[in-house]
Amino acid sequence: CNIAIASLLMLVARKEHSVADIVMICVLIFFGMMTLSRTFVVVAAFTFLSFMFLSPGAVKQRAKNMLLLLVVVPILLFVVFEYAPSIIEGFNARNDTNDITNGRSFLMEFYHNHIFSSFKNCFWGIGLQGYGHKIRGLYGANLLSCHNGVQEVWVVWGLIGLLVFALMILSMISTSRRWSGNRTFFAFIPLCALLFSSMAGQLASSGTMLLSLSLVYI
Repeated sequence: CNIAIASLLMLVARKEHSVADIVMICVLIFFGMMTLSRTFVVVAAFTFLSFMFLSPGAVKQRAKNMLLLLVVVPILLFVVFEYAPSIIEGFNARNDTNDITNGRSFLMEFYHNHIFSSFKNCFWGIGLQGYGHKIRGLYGANLLSCHNGVQEVWVVWGLIGLLVFALMILSMISTSRRWSGNRTFFAFIPLCALLFSSMAGQLASSGTMLLSLSLVYI
């Protein structure tokens, strides 16, 4: 939902959008809220703030963007509170816990300790294929996979793989200049939204995230 929202906002910023695109943004926000994902909310907020303050154009155009959001957001909030109050109740229930990270802090610490437990784990990783089974085989515990994209790349491909993955991202940015030329920072918002969302989820082991990486490259 967030990658699609970011892509549609790029059309709005470039003045290539239609009314259907605005409607689709509203629908995507509603669907994203239905997932009860706090990561969705944080990344969506980042995307819209970037749209308001970093989109290309004069001050007048940015003022129009802000006005558009000031109209759309209250309408969406009214629809949610009026017709789907269970969404708000669901978010309240998820936040009513002693661990706001939902176990991610424990996983972060566990995989951090695993990475630095040996030179092999740190430098080469344990491999992507079935890495969850490998972790369970090593520690004899039914643990969830990494919930941080950078850490997951380090776990499965080691420090070498992490550096190569970073070089791939830099290569994507540099080689895209062949047909894009100079771009505003706003052109990188879909990529930023993808990497930002991966900080609370998977990256290397997620087919959806890797396919989205192709989309943001385009």
